[in-house]
Amino acid sequence: YLRNSLKLLKRRQRQVSKFKLVDGISVHDQYSNFSIESDQGSFTHNFPHHSAGPFGNDIIGNWMTIDNFFQVLSHVGLGWKDIHASNIDQADANYIPELSYKIMKQVNF
Repeated sequence: YLRNSLKLLKRRQRQVSKFKLVDGISVHDQYSNFSIESDQGSFTHNFPHHSAGPFGNDIIGNWMTIDNFFQVLSHVGLGWKDIHASNIDQADANYIPELSYKIMKQVNF
């Protein structure tokens, strides 16, 4: 399923060529007390666990090109990832978000 989805993204690049990625498992931590823009102005929102998080331009960071998006995806791995795409916004060809890694070690006694 994933391979077909990635192939479809690559084929649709002419129509949708700017991407943002949200790590679903960390939405609650990364977007706590987060400012959201609306037609009525901005407001603060806490995204609960298991929520989809912000959308589009409310997501932290610039829009990425498809090549940078795939580079980021190859580093962060799979799991719960929300992919946001746009054919309106401008991508920053040099933008790659800061990547952080959690290293967990299981110790058996």
